[in-house]
Amino acid sequence: MCNAKTIDECTEKWVALIGTYSEAQELIEYLLEHQWAYRQQFMKAWTSSYRHFVSTTTSPIESLHSVAKKWLGVSTGDLLQV
Repeated sequence: MCNAKTIDECTEKWVALIGTYSEAQELIEYLLEHQWAYRQQFMKAWTSSYRHFVSTTTSPIESLHSVAKKWLGVSTGDLLQV
């Protein structure tokens, strides 16, 4: 479902998942609240419409942030204070 290329395909997979686990109501409620509600932030059908230069994880960005903080010598404040 996360790798579905279109919103329609993603929705179809979601409906199939709900059908497969229809007896596990707690699971469905959890997924609705914690995953499906935020689908635009991590599912390919939505994220592929934004330029992200093939970076699909936050790990490289977090590493770059760490390097920048070490180079600046401080980890608090803003760029006007360093």
